[in-house]
Amino acid sequence: MPVSTGAVVVKVLNSRNYVDWSVLVKTYLLAQVGEEEAADKFKAWRKKNATALHTIQISCGQEAFSLIKNTTSAKRAWDTLAEQFKPKPSKSPVQILNLIKQLEGIAWELIQFCPQLVFTKDQYGEFPMQGFMPSAFLSGTRLKFWQRWIYNCIHIERAISDIRISVRNEGNEKSNPTKITWSVIGFLQGLKSYLLELLGINRIREIKQAHIQSLELLHHMCEVIKHRHGHDFLLPAIFTAIEQGMFEFTDIVLQARPDIVWRTNEMGRNPLMYATECAALQMQREVQWFKEVEDIGIPQIKESNNCDGLKPRELFTKNHKELVKEGERWMKGTASSCTVVGALIITIMFAAAFTIPGGNNGQTGFPIFLHKKLFTAFIVSEAISLFSSTTSVLMFLGILTSRYAEDDFLKSLPTKMIIGLSTLFISIATMMVAFSSALFIMIHEQPWIIIPMIFLASIPVTLFIWMQFPLLVEMYISTYGRGIFDRKMKSRA
Repeated sequence: MPVSTGAVVVKVLNSRNYVDWSVLVKTYLLAQVGEEEAADKFKAWRKKNATALHTIQISCGQEAFSLIKNTTSAKRAWDTLAEQFKPKPSKSPVQILNLIKQLEGIAWELIQFCPQLVFTKDQYGEFPMQGFMPSAFLSGTRLKFWQRWIYNCIHIERAISDIRISVRNEGNEKSNPTKITWSVIGFLQGLKSYLLELLGINRIREIKQAHIQSLELLHHMCEVIKHRHGHDFLLPAIFTAIEQGMFEFTDIVLQARPDIVWRTNEMGRNPLMYATECAALQMQREVQWFKEVEDIGIPQIKESNNCDGLKPRELFTKNHKELVKEGERWMKGTASSCTVVGALIITIMFAAAFTIPGGNNGQTGFPIFLHKKLFTAFIVSEAISLFSSTTSVLMFLGILTSRYAEDDFLKSLPTKMIIGLSTLFISIATMMVAFSSALFIMIHEQPWIIIPMIFLASIPVTLFIWMQFPLLVEMYISTYGRGIFDRKMKSRA
């Protein structure tokens, strides 16, 4: 059955519209597939081939048709057109801008000479603002707590603008009478560089420099977009940044264009609603992220509805039911295990208080080693262990009996977990001190056994630090740190 070109595609095939053209033709051919009435398989195939070939031919321009006019196979015609007209990967100016980690300086020069690049799409329909990756910012970089401390101690000045080329003058070096002195200085500098590389400080410095360059480039781009009307070039980038947790990007862009929080995507969702869908973060970071975006946005947005009639908070609750359940399971599992350990320590320390080493004096009733320093250390460490383990158990019981509302993950539950783990660590450490003190009192005449005892007593404490301390530090920073957005950045807004 003959069909008109307009019934298949909007425009005939040319050198610029292969992608759209191929989608339309495929959709049309799929719509033509029905039950085959012909009994002969060859006739059925020939009919399908003729229909497909005819559809392709009438959807081609004159240039494209000349390439397949002698072709009798629809598949061969399709492959020929794909080879000729399918876009080849290429480096567009916008894609060059997207290499922000290695080429920030070049990207900024391009923006200075041609600001319109910020508003230019590439062949895939993406804008330069969408080229920022999570690793371009601190929030998207996984650093251990000691690496983060080094990161904060490193000072880096101007990043993009401070580009210099160093040229060595070999002639002057050869005629320098203080060559030996410079050789010693060079050796010391080389040793310093080796130590910095060995300790990983150079790598952390490079990471921080890349982050600063990315922030500077983003600031420059925001200066370009600040007074520009429209939001098509910015809205996809802000949604992607919120979804991937790029807090710095979101903060800087919203300061430059606060009106963007009013804009909605094709599903009727604004950035505040979109912040409720990020499932990659843990529940605490989710709530923090939602509240930060909520504070930056205009108050009326809190009451706006999406296409399903849900407000941002209602949508947040709906999308995080499973994450709340996972957080509840983890919290209860950890609290249950730690409660058992804390209860055992309470039992042991309570019993040890009435079975002191050396016993009591039969006449006075006081402990025999009452005036020994080790006995004082035993009593003090035992009391601290008992009180801290009791506090730990109470905190974990508070976690087990919590109602596990969304806002509980923000401060209440993390605080209880931090106090519980900290006091449990103190109780274990002081229990080992009490145990070692008691043994020292009883075998003080055999000093050769002291060192092995200290080593063995330190094993459980070391294991606890190795397994739980990173979690404790991370939870403390996440709960009582500066927050997702830098407060200093917000104070300048």
